Amino acid sequence: MVGRVTAYMGGETFSNPMELKITENNFRINEYSIEGVEEESMIFNGISEELIILSHATKEYLIISKQEMTELMNQIAMVKEELKAQMEMMSPEEKAYMEQIMAQQGISMNDIPKTSYSPSGKKEQVLGRSCQHYEGRTEDVLVTEVWVSSFKSLGISEKEINGLILFSKYMKEIAEGFQAMSDDDFSFLLHEDYQGIPLKERSYEGGQLTSEMVVVEVSVEKISDDEFRAPASYSMMDFNEGN
Repeated sequence: MVGRVTAYMGGETFSNPMELKITENNFRINEYSIEGVEEESMIFNGISEELIILSHATKEYLIISKQEMTELMNQIAMVKEELKAQMEMMSPEEKAYMEQIMAQQGISMNDIPKTSYSPSGKKEQVLGRSCQHYEGRTEDVLVTEVWVSSFKSLGISEKEINGLILFSKYMKEIAEGFQAMSDDDFSFLLHEDYQGIPLKERSYEGGQLTSEMVVVEVSVEKISDDEFRAPASYSMMDFNEGN
């Protein structure tokens, strides 16, 4: 299956368009510039549980094993705990300033609570498919809405998107060992609270709509195995450099 996703904020495109390619054992995300130039890709091999990160600008790639990813998350967790200890020594003003700086970098110093989804009973057509509406709440506060299409409505079987299911399980296992990360970060793909694939997602903060992500195209087509390998002309980088 191939899906193309665009994210909006205030009616304007605010993030690079994405393309998702899914097979029985593999999953790939391609990120494009607004002009349509392919910039970066992430490949997940569901058999080896390896991530391949491609930089198309530099024609380089990085392979990260599950063990390396787990070790990296543990290192980040240790640094986070050290920072929290240091921040306890700061004045309230200094601590608030440091938390603001960290938040701007997308880093939360607090454990991320889980988001639970429940059906609202509403239905809506997205891409001509009937979608079930779900509300996602964190500590009883609405943080997201998703419109989920069944596999049948998309004309696919669960087996055909097994690569995405394997990736979701992988992210859940990684997130469980690292409280500064949440598998909810990938809820626009799959979530245990619903069956199917979201075709639209809205995110909220403080009761205000912050973004909307919409699948603009879905197609079922044969995908070459080469799509899930690094190109032979690309150079491999060493994951341990700088770690």
